[in-house]
Amino acid sequence: MTQPTTTATTQMSTPRIAFYSHDTMGLGHLRRNILIASVLADAPVRADVLVISGAREACHFAMQAGVDCLTVPSLCKGSDGEYAGKFLRWTCEQTTRLRSRVIASALEAFSPDLFIVDKVPRGVANELDVALSELLRQGKARCILGLREILDDPITAIRQWQECDADRTIRDHYHEIWIYGDPCVYDSVRHYRFKGVTAERSFYTGYLNQTRRVLGAEASPFQASDQRSVAVCTVGGGQDGSRLALAFAAAPMPPGWRGFLITGPFLPEADRQRIRQLIGTRSDCTLIEELVEADRYIARADKVISMAGYNTITSILSFAKPALVVPRILPRQEQWIRASQLAGRGLLTLMEPSQLSPTAIGNWIAERNVPTPQTDSVDLGGLERIANRVLRWLPRHCSPMSNFRREIAVV
Repeated sequence: MTQPTTTATTQMSTPRIAFYSHDTMGLGHLRRNILIASVLADAPVRADVLVISGAREACHFAMQAGVDCLTVPSLCKGSDGEYAGKFLRWTCEQTTRLRSRVIASALEAFSPDLFIVDKVPRGVANELDVALSELLRQGKARCILGLREILDDPITAIRQWQECDADRTIRDHYHEIWIYGDPCVYDSVRHYRFKGVTAERSFYTGYLNQTRRVLGAEASPFQASDQRSVAVCTVGGGQDGSRLALAFAAAPMPPGWRGFLITGPFLPEADRQRIRQLIGTRSDCTLIEELVEADRYIARADKVISMAGYNTITSILSFAKPALVVPRILPRQEQWIRASQLAGRGLLTLMEPSQLSPTAIGNWIAERNVPTPQTDSVDLGGLERIANRVLRWLPRHCSPMSNFRREIAVV
């Protein structure tokens, strides 16, 4: 793209990057955004980064990543797919009206050079409409829409895309769409029938290499004297991981193996109590209930048992670990599609939820010949590409939307 003249003043300035992570279910969106934020806060970009999130856990992960955060009132999604206040006894409309005002005010004060929005072009319940309009009026910030590689089954995703008027929003407000995946695994542009400006502005970054999460991390959580092989089970935030967690808690560990179960902060309390009872008397299995960096455990694991969320699967690929994956199939097909695509490439073992049992898990752990990914199995260069892409624009002020069509014409 053409580069405008850069003054000495702008060369000396620190770029500002804001993230929006709506976080209505689990920790996946938040952890993905904070991983990217940590890269952009570090060399060579060295930006001041503000993560706007609806999850209280954002402060924990943001502090570890060396970025700042602003949490807005939380939303939760019911079994019917409808949103409401999580802690406030408010409707979705009341909660998002407050969130919208807070977000718009924060962005006005922060004045970002780059605004990266996760998954939902207009935000949950269109709560970003005011902020996006104001950023467009100011003409400073470059806006990016970040998408995981699989949204849902194509029919559902296309319908929801149309319902939120995504194509128009992208045309009017977004400079690019970053797809955090490898088109050789799943071609999102083709499957979701992106056309016109939406397709033109789409850019595959590659998957996001999760090994960065453990760089410079504190000492290993494992005892050096324990020579047993390690099986780690993680269920993400835990909100919908009870069946897998309970099955692992009751699974027999083969001789010479030790299990670690990471429940996540959102596991229902009744299930948590049952798991404590199952694991309480075992010497070959450890329960981890506090909020931890799961990748520290995956990095050491000999085998991993998990669901099929984006971050966990990408960790399995990044650390090249043999994995037994039991995907969630409701309310979205996203995890099933991701696990099926990767299992078809021989990168993991897929287990249908109906086949899940403690015995099945124990048998898989004991099996010697199971699929194991290699670090070059898929494109894991997303973080480096994102940093390089941002360096093309920052620390100078970003071009306003009106100049964007002219810029892409000369790429």
